[in-house]
Order: sequence, then structure tokens, then C-alpha cells
Amino acid sequence: MKGLAVSEIPDLVNSTLPHFKNRGKFEAAFELQQYYFLDEVFQKDKYQVQDGRSIEFNVVLDDNGTARHTKLFSTRTRNMRDVLKQGSQNWCFADAEAYYEAHLLTMNRGASAKAKYIKIQYFAAYKSLANLLERRAVLAPEDANDQENPNGLLWWFSMLASGQQDDTGGFNGKLARYGDGTTTTTIGGIDANLNPLWRNWVATYSGVIDIDTTNTLRRGMIATKFVRPKSVKDLDNGGPASKWRVLWSLRHQAEYEELVNSGSDKRNGDLNPFADMITFRGVRTVGLPTLETVSNSPIIVCNFAHFMPCVHSDWWMKEDEPMRDVDQRHVYVQGIDCQYNYLADNRREMGFILHTKIA
Repeated sequence: MKGLAVSEIPDLVNSTLPHFKNRGKFEAAFELQQYYFLDEVFQKDKYQVQDGRSIEFNVVLDDNGTARHTKLFSTRTRNMRDVLKQGSQNWCFADAEAYYEAHLLTMNRGASAKAKYIKIQYFAAYKSLANLLERRAVLAPEDANDQENPNGLLWWFSMLASGQQDDTGGFNGKLARYGDGTTTTTIGGIDANLNPLWRNWVATYSGVIDIDTTNTLRRGMIATKFVRPKSVKDLDNGGPASKWRVLWSLRHQAEYEELVNSGSDKRNGDLNPFADMITFRGVRTVGLPTLETVSNSPIIVCNFAHFMPCVHSDWWMKEDEPMRDVDQRHVYVQGIDCQYNYLADNRREMGFILHTKIA
């Protein structure tokens, strides 16, 4: 091992990593308190698309208008409607690289030291990728020309226009807002301005978790929990209540726990039996560190039966074999590739958003 040749690095990497994956071997400091999208959403609600140059989905945004009450022998005028809308979403690509440098590797004496060096480089690459994917999951692309970043939560969950306030709430979310503040009504290839049923429920609130805010949350949940007629139950694609989550900042999570704990006895111990599983109307609440610094303090109540990450079945966390860098002959590079994006196939039932008034 002391006389390790550069050409032997791939074999050493390939023999070391299988014994390391999915096993924690050392401490690491993380920037985020939790990785909710990577640990839960991608694991439990992952929707794989087999192929194609884009993500496509179909949604019925109207009925055909043929139902009526009538008189005997009445004639009928037939007006054909195109009730099916096809939406689409571009793929986005993310990658990271692990670097194995021959000099640094051979400076480590002994097989265990060399293996540790490889594990750390490999771990650091995945840590970088995890931070990138988690941070962008809640955000919109930076502008209309941004072809690199995914269309995250704050793209699909439309806020109200600047200067508009609505503390009551309604299905008025039709503006997808980019990171630079510009907007569009075409979301997922469908114009929400022309299709009222392609708008999400939205309301404004004070920015703190209090009784008024929870009342608005209650109205939003009632408005977006649709129950289909039992006569068409076989066509029902709705998800169970377990797919719902209240997503807000860590500050809001602490405020909500304080609100729930504030009883007449002032013991601040009401939550002890529930540990960290705090719910609102039976829906689990999750404090996301990635929402801490987002403008207008959004609270997103998401139904992950209708909002989902779409990953390409052939290009998700795909690892390359270590390859020698053509410009730096002492470095071997191992790439990790992802092809994915986020999709909402029913914006009326995907949940709703609360936010403070936009200036």
C-alpha cells in the first residue's frame, strides 16, 4: 500500500466504498438541522419517470357541460369541449464530484488511513449535493431564463400580487414568482389566468403563529380537502391524509409549540407525550431550516399526493467510476449525477400557502 500507483486508485475506491455506504463512520458538522426532502419526500413520495425529454402530466380542468335537467322530447345542442390539459416540466440536472488526489492518498500510511481518506472525500461530495438539493427544494428558479435550478415549492405555490392583501383566503394563486421577483401565470405549461381551476388557495397573515393564523390555516385546510363523489371513486387519485404536511420555518415551529403549550396551568409541558411529532388538525408540522430566511415568511401546507419530486429512473444519484482527470494527472474524479424536478399535477388540491403582504 505504501507504494500505491496512481492507476490503482480506482480499484482502491471500488473496494473501499461498498463497505462504507449507509454506515456512519465519523462525526460531521451540518449546515441544516434536518434534510426533510432528501430523507422523507424523495424516499417515500418519489415518482419515477422512465424516459422522455420532459416531464409530462394530464389534468382535467373542466367538465363537458352535458349534464342537465330537461323536459320529455327536448332536443340537445352539442358543444364539444376540450377538457384535458397537458402540462409539462423540464428536467433539471445536478451533480457533485469526489476528488481522490494521489499525493494526499499516499501520504496516509496504512490501509485504514487510505480507506479513511477515500471515505471522507466521498462523504464530502454527497454532503455538498445534499445541501444543494435541500436548499433548492423550497425555492423557485432565479428568473425566467434560469434553466439550471428546479421549480420548487415557492414556484408551484403561488403568492398574491405585490400590495395585495387577503386575510380570508381563496383560490386566487395564479402568479408563479421567480427569485428576482418577476412573475408569470403559465405554471407547468398551463396558464392559470385562463384556467381558474389551475389556481391554488392563498391567504395573507401577520407573520407570527397566533390564533388568527391558525384560524386561517383551518380555513385553508377545509377549502383544499376535496372529497370526490363516490360514483367516481374508482377514478379517484387523491392521497390519504398522511401525505399532508405543514411546512414552515423553525421559528414558526417554536411559536406553534409555545401556542399549543400555553394552557391555564402555565406548565409548558403539554407537548411531552407527543415528543417532536406536533400536529395541526391531524397534519404533521415540520420546521424547515431552508424557510428561515425566505422573504414574506411563507407557510406551505402541502399534499404530497399531488406535489412530488420526479426523478429520472436512469439518472438519480448515479455514480460514475473514478476517472483520471485529463488536466490533473494525479487526480481521479468520481461524479454523482441527478436528473429531476418537482411537479404539481393538481394545483387546486396540492395544498395552500400563507404569506405576509408583499410590498
